[in-house]
Amino acid sequence: MSFDHARQNLRRAQVRLDCWPEWLVDVNGESLYLGRGTTGRTRMLVDLPRLKCTMEPELLERILRREVHWNSVELACKIRFFRDPNVFNPDVHLLLSFLHMPRTE
Repeated sequence: MSFDHARQNLRRAQVRLDCWPEWLVDVNGESLYLGRGTTGRTRMLVDLPRLKCTMEPELLERILRREVHWNSVELACKIRFFRDPNVFNPDVHLLLSFLHMPRTE
């Protein structure tokens, strides 16, 4: 399963929503920069807030394949979060719900 395709899908959602929080996000070792100005690849920006999300690799695969939804997994407490600083940003969590493979028609 290609995380890059899911990353591109998330970026398209950001464009539609015009939502660009300046955060670095790590999902099971895959990095995402959610701010403007990149193609979705992480820039090493020391002073940005960070969110680290960890879960079972099989669960991430199911999210990426759209078999389960990020929000359902998050509500079921199947994702461990580490924030630095420890601040909840709802825009970041909204965008993570678009981290999946694009719908094929």
